[in-house]
Amino acid sequence: MRTRNSSKLKPARCLALAAGSLFAVHAATAQCDPAWRAVGGPAGGDTTVWASTMWDPDGSGPQQPKLVIAGEFLSFNGTPVNNIVVWDGSSWSTLGDGLGGAGSWVTSLGALPNGDLVAGGTFTNAGAASTPYIARWNGTAWVGMAGGMDNQVNAMTVSKATGELFATGFFTNAGGTPANRIARWTGSGWAALGSGLGNIGWAITSRPNGDIVAGGSFTTAGGKTVNRLARWTGGQWFGMSGGTNSTVLSLIGLSNGDVIVGGTFTTPTPRVVGWRDTGWFLMGSGLNAQPLCFTEMPSGDIIAGGHFFTSGATSVPKIARFDGTDWRAMGTGMDQFVMTTTVDPEGVLWAGGGFTNAGGVNSPYLAKWGAGSAPTITSQPSSASSCPAGPVSFALGVDSVDTPAYEWSVESPAESGQYVILEGSTFLENETGLEFDVAGVDQATLLVSAVKLRGHANVIRFVGRATTACGSVTSEVAPLTVCLADYNCDRFVNGDDYDSFASMFDIADPAADLNADGFVNGDDYDAFASAFDAGC
Repeated sequence: MRTRNSSKLKPARCLALAAGSLFAVHAATAQCDPAWRAVGGPAGGDTTVWASTMWDPDGSGPQQPKLVIAGEFLSFNGTPVNNIVVWDGSSWSTLGDGLGGAGSWVTSLGALPNGDLVAGGTFTNAGAASTPYIARWNGTAWVGMAGGMDNQVNAMTVSKATGELFATGFFTNAGGTPANRIARWTGSGWAALGSGLGNIGWAITSRPNGDIVAGGSFTTAGGKTVNRLARWTGGQWFGMSGGTNSTVLSLIGLSNGDVIVGGTFTTPTPRVVGWRDTGWFLMGSGLNAQPLCFTEMPSGDIIAGGHFFTSGATSVPKIARFDGTDWRAMGTGMDQFVMTTTVDPEGVLWAGGGFTNAGGVNSPYLAKWGAGSAPTITSQPSSASSCPAGPVSFALGVDSVDTPAYEWSVESPAESGQYVILEGSTFLENETGLEFDVAGVDQATLLVSAVKLRGHANVIRFVGRATTACGSVTSEVAPLTVCLADYNCDRFVNGDDYDSFASMFDIADPAADLNADGFVNGDDYDAFASAFDAGC
C-alpha cells in the first residue's frame, strides 16, 4: 500500500460542534481595536482626494445619506470618472459625467437641505454644461449656478441656522455680482457679504447661531482689520480676538459653538487653536505643522488631518484625534498629507488626501478608520456528491471589512461531531482509515479529490471558518456523498464501472483495496459488489 504525508488527529486542532447545532452558523467575536482600512479608490498620476461630505439626496426623505468623495482623479476602482464619486454603503457610483476633466479638480463640497449637492473647484464644465468653478447636482444633472464665479472656489459651508450656502476662494465676481472672495447663494443668484475679503479665502465654516467664519490670507474683511480670521454676523464683519499672524487654512464650527482654527500661524499658538466668544483657548500640545481639515466625531472628539507629524512628543503622522485634553495618535497615521475627513452615520471616519499608505495598509488617497466587525457569511458551502476520484469543491462566501483567514475541517471520526482542521495536501484518518487529497485548506474554496473510504461511511462532512481580528464565523456543515460504485467517474453506475474495478482488481492495484485491510482480495470484490448493488 502507498503511504502519504497526512494530517493527524491533533486534539489541539479539533473543532467541536454540538450534535444539536451541526447546521447552525457559528460566530465568535473578539476584541477589535479601531484601525485604518483600505476601501479601494482613485488611481492615476496627479491624484488627490481634496473634499468629502455626507449628502442626503432626498433631504428629509427616507433615503439614507451617502458619502461623496471628490478631488483630482480620472479613475476610481478601475472605472473612468471625472473627479467625483458617491458611496451608498455598498457600492460606488458616478454623478452624471462628473466635473471637469484632466487638469481640473474639485476642492469643496456642500450638501443643501433640499437634497441638492454643490461642488466647487477649478473646473469650468460638468459634461456639456458650463459650470464656471461651481456646480449644483439637482438630482438628475449638473447645472450651473447663475453664471458661477470668475475664479477658483476653495471652500464652502452650509449655514447650520438657515441652510444657506456660502463659498470662498480666489474669485472677485459671483454670478455677475462683485463679491470679493466670498459670496452667499440665495437659491437663484449670488449675493456679496459686504465688501468681502481683502485677499484669498481658504477656509469657511458656520456656527449654530448662524455666524459665518472665514479664514485665509486676507488681513481685512469689510474694510476692517481682522488678520486672516473674520466672523460675519448681523450683516457685518467682525474680527476674532486679533486674528493670527499667518494664513488660516482650516476651520470647523463645533456643535457647542466653538470654532477650531488651523494654519501656518504661530500666534496666538502654533498651527491650531480654539476660539469661543470669550476668546482663544489652547488645544493641548498643538501640532508641529499645519492642519488642513477638521471633523467633529459623535463622541465630541476632534479629528485633524494635514501636513503635521507630531504633537509635542507624540507621533501623529498626518492625522490626529483631540480628546478634550490632548492630541492622540490614530494608528501609525499616513505617509503623506490628509486633506479631508468626514464621519458617516455609523461613526466611521473617512480620510482622503495625497497619501498611499494608511496605518501600514496600502490604501491610495482614501481610507477609513473605525472598529471592525466579525465577518459574516454571504453564501454557505453546498452539499455535494462525487465519485471517489473527484474533484469536488466547497466554497464559503464571506463579507468582511478585513481580509479573513480561512480554515476547513472534516468530521473525524464519522458521526462523532468532532472536526479536525485540515492541513497540508492529504488527510489520513488514523493511519489506515479515510484518506483524501485537499487543496485550498486556507482559502475560501476547498477542493477534495482522490477519496478512499476504507470502511468509512460514504458521507464525509466538512465545515469552513473565516477569522479576522474582530471575530470568526463557522459555516453550516457541508456533506460530501461519495459514490463508490461510480468507479470510472463518468457520473453513471453501470457495467463500465464493474469493468474498471475488475481491471484494478486483476492487477492487485492498491486502488482496489476498498476495505483498507492492506490486501486486494475477495473481500474487496464483495465490497464493490455491495456498493454497485446499492447504486448512488
